[in-house]
Amino acid sequence: MALSATQMRSLPQYFTDLPDPHRAEGRRHRLPVVLTLAAGASLCGMQGYKSMAEWASSLAQAARRRFGCRRVNGHYLVPSLYVIRDCLVRLGPEALDRRLQAWQAAQLNSEEALAMDGKIMKGGVDHTGAQTHIVSLIGHESKHCVAQKKSAR
Repeated sequence: MALSATQMRSLPQYFTDLPDPHRAEGRRHRLPVVLTLAAGASLCGMQGYKSMAEWASSLAQAARRRFGCRRVNGHYLVPSLYVIRDCLVRLGPEALDRRLQAWQAAQLNSEEALAMDGKIMKGGVDHTGAQTHIVSLIGHESKHCVAQKKSAR
């Protein structure tokens, strides 16, 4: 999907009440911004931390401003791959999923809410040593798997 300017501006408010698991020292990006960028990337079809970070880096300055990114020397900066991954790993998927469902219900006017879930397969390692990740998108009412992606990241 493509996100409108209004949707970009509204998404961060759904993540403001989550406690930031990071120390205050050295924190450059607010947690709601990091989570908003990750959610926006996922909504636009990105799968995996690397593709989320690449999607965020590809955003124009106007989109970065709408998402609430930090401004330094006249430019809006996005968090790195490591910051995105660290935030998503430290926070539980349930809290993120509930907030994304609330945003979806308010903004997308879809008939059925969708849930996104990901797993790292224990013992699932490819020839390079990378672990296998599985991400699924499931309809709450239909219990139908809308999309599923397996990747080694």
